[in-house]
Amino acid sequence: MSLLKQDGVLVVSLPNRSSLFRKLEPIVYRLTGRPGYYRFVKNVRTLDDFSRRLLACGLEITDQAYFSRTPLLSAVFRKIGLARYSDNLFVVAARQAIIR
Repeated sequence: MSLLKQDGVLVVSLPNRSSLFRKLEPIVYRLTGRPGYYRFVKNVRTLDDFSRRLLACGLEITDQAYFSRTPLLSAVFRKIGLARYSDNLFVVAARQAIIR
């Protein structure tokens, strides 16, 4: 990752593939053509998958969070620690991995 300074932080937000909404979104789009923005969506990842991709590039996640709540679903799922299945996006901060 030559574009990132040695002490730099990479911050990335992506659509959360684990979200129930994101699982239904391509089906609804194929049937209705909505939401219109979906034709521009290219990368929908799980946090675990993205973490592995970062590690392959020599980066490790230092912080992460799920956000962009789904009405009703997030209120329930967040209370029981399952935000990964209700929130539509995640954000990560990553740094160069420390070689041990």
